[in-house]
Amino acid sequence: MDEHRPLQSRGAGNFFLNALSEPARSRLVRASEHCDMPLCTPLFESGEEPRFAYFLTSGIVSFVFTSQRGNSIELATLGREAVAGSIFLLGNCEPIGRAEMQLAGTALRIPMKELQRQFDEDPEIHSRILDFIQMQLNLAYQITACNRLHRAQARFARWMLMVQDRAELDALPMTQEFLADMLGTRRTTVAEVAGKLQRAGCIKYKRGVVTIVNRKLLEQHTCECYGLLRDRYDKLYTDPYPPSHRPAPRPRS
Repeated sequence: MDEHRPLQSRGAGNFFLNALSEPARSRLVRASEHCDMPLCTPLFESGEEPRFAYFLTSGIVSFVFTSQRGNSIELATLGREAVAGSIFLLGNCEPIGRAEMQLAGTALRIPMKELQRQFDEDPEIHSRILDFIQMQLNLAYQITACNRLHRAQARFARWMLMVQDRAELDALPMTQEFLADMLGTRRTTVAEVAGKLQRAGCIKYKRGVVTIVNRKLLEQHTCECYGLLRDRYDKLYTDPYPPSHRPAPRPRS
């Protein structure tokens, strides 16, 4: 893959941690533990108070809402830019959906109470986490609009490109059932769309693995949502700290 992706150029590991100063980063890393995150590992469950937050260092996590009838749809896809669980720092609320590993990976896991303490006391960590939460909310809003306004083929292409941006892989293990859940559509629709994109030379789909063979061609089949989401992703953490547009919070006494 030779496409320019600015956020991915910022080194290995977790992009949020990489954006911090050395003292702030060291405090968070010391309070965290490395953990392997196999496929389908749950990070949060609906109605349960989160115990940990996660700095993803590889792999992909999906936030998924499931209705009482059992229908599912993805709300957000996150990778190494993520502080998964940080949104719960803003108030005493419980997840309305679940978060689980979409592609196996690794993470640094930190107790939520410890991250809350550092979020409250350290202005830099506070500011950078707000940057990520804002991006996460914009992502969810844009995906909601996309799911309502655009056809399945454009949404499929947008979703595959977003996943590839974060996984940095061409071959992605994805079953029809899983893709239908992520896109909020039927398996027959996924099969039809995947077949069209395969005949167009964008992807290959075989035995539960989707391989992007021509990314530029696939981008021609997506909607404007992908470009908007990619721009927000690329610009994340680029503002210098301290930011000039908002005052830093006062540490708690």
